[in-house]
Amino acid sequence: MSSTQTVTAPKTAAVAASAVDSSFDASAYADVTVFATNLAGAETVDVLLGGGNAAVAVTKSDGTALVLTAASPSALLPGGPLYLFAKSVTVGLSGIYAAPRKL
Repeated sequence: MSSTQTVTAPKTAAVAASAVDSSFDASAYADVTVFATNLAGAETVDVLLGGGNAAVAVTKSDGTALVLTAASPSALLPGGPLYLFAKSVTVGLSGIYAAPRKL
């Protein structure tokens, strides 16, 4: 596994509604574990796929959108796509990180 990379430095602010906060290019990796720190309550990070005309939600096996939450702050994603992240406003400093595994 490669070292953990900061995708979004810890902050409390969010971006405007429907806007992307940060991205991670997973094209050079077999897979990547993404995680958010210090989420609480209803605070979330939406995980999206980029690269086309519009970002689309990454979906779980049950068809629902993948959202990082306080109860589920991490996810293992396949390598290849450009992943985008949209973070809600957080009370505490919250960051987004990626731990990619090389091909």
